Amino acid sequence: MKLTLLVDDFVEAEPGFQTGYGFSMLIELNEKKVLFDTATHPDDLSYNLNQINMSGNNIDAIFLSHNHNDHTNGLPAILKDNNDVDIYIHKDWNKRHTFKGMKIPKKNAKILDKGRQLKEIDKQIYASNSLHSFDYGSIYEHALWIRTEKNIILITGCCHPGLDDFINDLSNLEISIDRPLTIVGGFHGFKFKNARAEEVNKNLKNIYPCHCTSHFRKFKKQFGHKCETWGVGRSIEIR
Repeated sequence: MKLTLLVDDFVEAEPGFQTGYGFSMLIELNEKKVLFDTATHPDDLSYNLNQINMSGNNIDAIFLSHNHNDHTNGLPAILKDNNDVDIYIHKDWNKRHTFKGMKIPKKNAKILDKGRQLKEIDKQIYASNSLHSFDYGSIYEHALWIRTEKNIILITGCCHPGLDDFINDLSNLEISIDRPLTIVGGFHGFKFKNARAEEVNKNLKNIYPCHCTSHFRKFKKQFGHKCETWGVGRSIEIR
């Protein structure tokens, strides 16, 4: 499995790529290409996809974490080339909140009533349940889990409900952290209590704060060399 950060604004981009506001990650798994979030501006997403010789036509499915514009509004970059792509959203997508992103075309929307294995994409991919946060008044968010032969990966958009809530939700998917854990994404204002960080650290392989993360120094202090930044355009392979 390969993960490539396509759009982000947390650190400088790799040579040849450009930063952009929001978050978008490309997942390549068993010949499938899944886009996690689409960031804010279509031009940022299109430009960086082009740098890896891809376009919307290469994307098999899109998973959107939550309905904020910095995670959804890059979507036209994909739809202009791939008008029939499946877009996975949670059941609370249209509930009232601020900073609402673009409307998802009905013909593309795949609404998840609850967290489950996304076996129609790949049996190793799981969507979390939709979890609530009072950030910005109110927002619902779900995340993506990937279970490989030797690792388990959590990808978050902004993690408004908090990493603890997403990790605790894993039991509802009937899988457990029984192998090294990698966490990547925006973490917003979340930070682990020290005792909880020590517990998570037992299984943690790496944690990559991106996008909206406020407490990078806290993560770095708690997890040391396991906490790294991830620049746009960088790819990491995980077995």
